[in-house]
Amino acid sequence: MGDSRAVLSRGGKAISLSIDHKSTNEKEKKRVMNHGGNIFGGRLMGKLIVTRAFGDFSLKVVTDEMGTYFFKNYLTCEPEVRAIEIDQD
Repeated sequence: MGDSRAVLSRGGKAISLSIDHKSTNEKEKKRVMNHGGNIFGGRLMGKLIVTRAFGDFSLKVVTDEMGTYFFKNYLTCEPEVRAIEIDQD
């Protein structure tokens, strides 16, 4: 699997509809840290370059000694959505 991007062509010009959620993005760094995660070695928790992903369950959930699951929100699959009007161009 790899990163995904959405781009719209309008009048021959590319309009980006998505954002790369990489650990070097300051907004993402802040979001990760606000949820108790860390960025070190340029990677989320020292493992992933991206900060939003569908998989990587081990970074989303931890268990305690009783086997209780706790969900962590520093790695999320929640997308950022941008709405843009589509016209004949």
